[in-house]
Amino acid sequence: MIDDHIITESELGAFQPGRSLAGELQALMLQQRSTWDLARIGYEARVKAKTRQLVVDDVNITLQFNPGRIKSTTARVDKKSTARRPCFLCETNIPPEQRGILYGNEYLILVNPYPIFPEHFTVPRIMHTPQAILPEIEILLDLARDLSPDFLALYNGPRSGASAPDHLHFQIGTRSYLPLMKEYDGVRERWGRLLAGREDLRAYSVDHYLPPFISLESSSLQSLINAFHSLYGILQKFSMTDDEPMMNLLCWFDEEEWRLVAFLRAKHRPARFYARRDRRMLISPGAIDLGGVVVVPVQKDFEKIQAPDIEAIMEEVSLPSETFREITCALGENLGADQEK
Repeated sequence: MIDDHIITESELGAFQPGRSLAGELQALMLQQRSTWDLARIGYEARVKAKTRQLVVDDVNITLQFNPGRIKSTTARVDKKSTARRPCFLCETNIPPEQRGILYGNEYLILVNPYPIFPEHFTVPRIMHTPQAILPEIEILLDLARDLSPDFLALYNGPRSGASAPDHLHFQIGTRSYLPLMKEYDGVRERWGRLLAGREDLRAYSVDHYLPPFISLESSSLQSLINAFHSLYGILQKFSMTDDEPMMNLLCWFDEEEWRLVAFLRAKHRPARFYARRDRRMLISPGAIDLGGVVVVPVQKDFEKIQAPDIEAIMEEVSLPSETFREITCALGENLGADQEK
């Protein structure tokens, strides 16, 4: 029963939560690390994790050596493989020690025991439902607003880094940890191209960043949802498939406005992920990697990887520059047409 995994107010109260959702999450983290060995070990290991800094084409990148992420990095996500294994996000398969906070009656916020962020949470839908963003984009935006300013919310598409493409989920992480979060305003000012500058919405194309992205900014929830639907529809036309377009999303709320960053994908994993012997590098980019923290679960990869490797990987998994530009032009025209209506 899902009720067995919902933590009570009295249990959280022992860890002095704040009145905000962010405060409750911080209390949940303390509670889980004190009562669940897997979480305690995971966060102790993360504190000791080695990191290296690289500058790749004027973009700051943090390499994080994180052996605990090997299962996620190498997860088989094809339909046959996911159908054969138990879903680790379903309530019947969640460890009994793992407790969470109910969110919106349909989601459960859980401590991620294999963290990348200093504080890392997974937000699965209680019902087993395939990973799909379009009907749930408002939940992502709600999470970002409710967790401001401490955390950001993110989404990995079913073919773009989600290790559980069969079960709808989001992630939450310490906002200040991602390089893009620290540098976003400067990056947008330096490299951003304004696609739409309406009173209720601004849209930018940031072509030079590695990888390039589209950002949507608004203080209006409905305007942002409408703009995302426009972007989604354009991506579907370009991909010529009914499947969800390949994308990763980062979302945060700052100064009464949402910022939604969309990384558009061409591939799930780079060719060197499948290469043999010395040429192989086990890097499988998701939203966190694209935001500037590249997770490397194998020590030899961590020690040898250099800026040209990161540049090649990011370019390979991202849409070709010509396609990206065509999509951004179409989005600008679409949002401009919406304004005229």
